Amino acid sequence: MASSSSSHPTPASSSQSWIYDVFLSFRGEDTRKTFVDHLYSSLEQQGIYTYKDDETLPRGDLIDSSWCLDELAYIMECMGTRGQTVMPIFYDVDPYVRKQKGKYGEAFAKYESANNNKVESWRKALVAAGNLSGWVPKDFANGHEAKCIKDIIGSISSRRGAMLIVGIWGVGGGGKTTLAYSAYTKFSIFFEGHCFLENIRDESNKQGMQRLQEKTLSRTTKTQVVIENDNDGRSMIKRRLCHKTVLVVLDDVNDLKQLESLAGSHDWFGDGSRILITTRDENLLTRKADVIYGVSLLSHDEGIKLFNRHAYREDKPVQDYHMMRVSSYSIDMHIGKMNLYKIMRFSH
Repeated sequence: MASSSSSHPTPASSSQSWIYDVFLSFRGEDTRKTFVDHLYSSLEQQGIYTYKDDETLPRGDLIDSSWCLDELAYIMECMGTRGQTVMPIFYDVDPYVRKQKGKYGEAFAKYESANNNKVESWRKALVAAGNLSGWVPKDFANGHEAKCIKDIIGSISSRRGAMLIVGIWGVGGGGKTTLAYSAYTKFSIFFEGHCFLENIRDESNKQGMQRLQEKTLSRTTKTQVVIENDNDGRSMIKRRLCHKTVLVVLDDVNDLKQLESLAGSHDWFGDGSRILITTRDENLLTRKADVIYGVSLLSHDEGIKLFNRHAYREDKPVQDYHMMRVSSYSIDMHIGKMNLYKIMRFSH
């Protein structure tokens, strides 16, 4: 069974975000290294971030293991309370599992005497899941599992939702670029194309917007691109990326014209795409971003603690009065500049 999120943040606001696009719930022994493994690999190849429990959960028959039923009940609860989508895959499942008869009814009876309320929630969850539209691999395309998996991937991809523009703002040296780069390195592998454009404030003046547009397209499509002018670049970005799921980071933006040239509209990029913008000007983001995050500065005490951790390999303040005074002075003068703390070293 695949469970996916259909919730998305509202414009210019922070909202609940999901770590994974899809959670795979399945019986371990019979499908882990066959159908589920192939489905998981296909989801990952399409940039759909998927959770698969691997060896972290106990194994057992869906009906004869209480943990499986607890998980199913919670999944169905999430569908009702969080708006998440549940997509059942009936892999070698006897139709009687929906009616809870035969051996399935016997399994329920075994638990019923111990905890009737829990069993009732299991029954309701199983009926609800069984009534959902899903896939029966053995009946799909004459049992051709690869075609069934392709159809499942297509259905999940169509539910991934619209692309999002995420803005990160704060003072210079406050950690905006570090935060964006960390997200980029962690999640870029899950997108069809990706690009990190650093220091747009300076590079746009040195190279012009056409060169930055060329970099955006060349890196996301992995092809050499030549752009004649800004308008040509805008239309080409939209034409080449409107059907691709991409991750693009626009670092240190300071002019709305830069955004218009590199990410002019949501329809320039395919569904599921993410555009991260770092800037010192929050007003730029209110015109473009769906979600805006502010990077807070460290307090004086937090700065001292971070400084000592990197300068002296310990959190507690240094004992030497002279060195403590130098540390404090450095924090006061450069609070928020986290990279400075990391490269500074003092010796006794």
